[in-house]
Amino acid sequence: MKLSRHNNFFCILLIAFYAFSIPLNAQEEYLNRAETFYRNGEPDSALSLISSITEKGLTEGNDTLQADLYNLAGNIYEDKGNFPVAYENYYNAMRIFFSLGNKKGLAHAVNNVANMYYRKGMYDQALKYQSFALKLRTGLDDTTGIASSYNNIGNIFFSWKQYEKALAFYNKAIKLKSESGDTLELINIRLNIGSAWLGLKNYELARFHYTEALRLAEVGKNYVLKADGLINMGYNEFLNGNTETALDLYNQALGISEKHRLDFEKMLALKNKAELYISTGKFKEAQAHLDASETLCLSLGIRESQMELLRLRTDLYIKQNQYREAWAVYDEYRKINDDLFSETTQQQLYDFQALQEFEARQKELKIKDLQIRLKNNQLESLRLILLISVISLFLVAATIVLLMKARFRKKEIEAVKRQHAAMQKALSAQMNPHFISNSLSSIQNYFLNNDLAAASDYLNRFGKLIRKVLDLSMKELIPLEEELELIRLYVQLEELRLGKPVHLTIVFSDDFPSSSAGIPPLLLQPVIENAIWHGISGHDREGKISISCEWADDSFYCIIRDNGNGLTEHKSNGNPRKGKSYGLSLTRERLSLLSPETDPHELCMIMELKDGKGQVSGVEVKMKIKVRYV
Repeated sequence: MKLSRHNNFFCILLIAFYAFSIPLNAQEEYLNRAETFYRNGEPDSALSLISSITEKGLTEGNDTLQADLYNLAGNIYEDKGNFPVAYENYYNAMRIFFSLGNKKGLAHAVNNVANMYYRKGMYDQALKYQSFALKLRTGLDDTTGIASSYNNIGNIFFSWKQYEKALAFYNKAIKLKSESGDTLELINIRLNIGSAWLGLKNYELARFHYTEALRLAEVGKNYVLKADGLINMGYNEFLNGNTETALDLYNQALGISEKHRLDFEKMLALKNKAELYISTGKFKEAQAHLDASETLCLSLGIRESQMELLRLRTDLYIKQNQYREAWAVYDEYRKINDDLFSETTQQQLYDFQALQEFEARQKELKIKDLQIRLKNNQLESLRLILLISVISLFLVAATIVLLMKARFRKKEIEAVKRQHAAMQKALSAQMNPHFISNSLSSIQNYFLNNDLAAASDYLNRFGKLIRKVLDLSMKELIPLEEELELIRLYVQLEELRLGKPVHLTIVFSDDFPSSSAGIPPLLLQPVIENAIWHGISGHDREGKISISCEWADDSFYCIIRDNGNGLTEHKSNGNPRKGKSYGLSLTRERLSLLSPETDPHELCMIMELKDGKGQVSGVEVKMKIKVRYV
């Protein structure tokens, strides 16, 4: 049977202080990683992290964290088969939760102690503690914990061979766990349901649930549960008379156990192989596997399994007619059983004392609570006077704050109005009327020349550009990549209109987050339009435009260069380029709204580019844009 633990996976703490200069999120990360290692079947890595947390002093003054670490370590040692150490960790956790009066933590610890009783074969005590854990969890409305308790109580009834009752509890558990999506617990419960059907000799249903558990364990790469599933499925085949299939499944489980150092699963696989060899008359192989399994069992200190191995060894000697040896083994079995009974009695006394300590602690807390209430009543009159004083001060402060808020609000409204006005100007200025008129004329010429393919292509591009402009204009902030996509479309259309290539190059610095950096929509388009209409269109050479984006602390630079005629007069029409800078002025105004503390001319700087001979080779516009993320 697989036991439900839950107590560690869903109890991540909020640690309220720093220790040894390690921040809070680092402490949580250590705990999360340790639990993740455990879930993924890497117990040694989890134990290493737990040791690291303790060595760094993260548990000092934080009893709840220490208790959770005890619980997680107990889970790991239990899976590794080291039950004495696991037992010690669980009881340390329970004592701490007793002292804190933490009911949820106590339920987790009691659940683990009950699991240890179950492992030792002390089913009455296990049921007592599981019932106590279920009561605590029901009072806390802890659905996941309730499901774990149902599963564990089902295990106890299974051990009493009351398979129908066990199935009833398993079905309650799997219903709750399916809703929570806890894959690890689902695997445990699937294995348990399979074992219950096996007890009822329904081998087909048992095989179905074992197969589903194995599938989930394979997906989750949980080698502990995969080995357990193979052992259970092998035993199902053994009882069904398929000894060869059973032997193959046992060997698979043995391989996984040896590879991942799972001593408890290795012991079970060896024990089951020995039982199979005894039934098939291979006594020599049975003897060897019993010896290997018993060696592991003694190192792990598992009394229940040791007694099972002695029973198998007795059967082996009887089948070989070695009755004297069989009797000697039976005497050893009886001695261990007597010792186990004495240990059980002593442990029950210890548990009773622990519960008494908890009840005394609860009474002490109630007394302290009553004392606090009496002191509160005595201070009630003083509180009333203080309350009146505080209310008076609050009214004065509230009046001052409201006046200040009204003043700031007025300024904010004015700023928003300016920003909206700038946005409206930007929208009206983005698509130059000449550009739209010329684009429509180009489409008309294509149709008149019967060049339908070119007309369709141009019209599609033009429509896509207009839709994108309208979509982006409705947003306050867009990713830089979307703005650059619009620039690409715009340049392609201008290239077709001009009838000559315009090469667009976009370069980002290595650390530039192009997908998350945001800018106001249609911020760069007026600069590109200026470069084409007043620069590149004035000569017969191929046009070149480059856009470079460089990161700079809380801002980034967007540098746009062209190979146009510069800022001097255009040769053909005599219009100075500076005179056509309405779009650039609007861009500078929009940048000022993002960084009002900076000089507008520093936010958008324009300069002529010259070649090695001192001749004008183009224009550079350098914009500084405050970083905003989308």
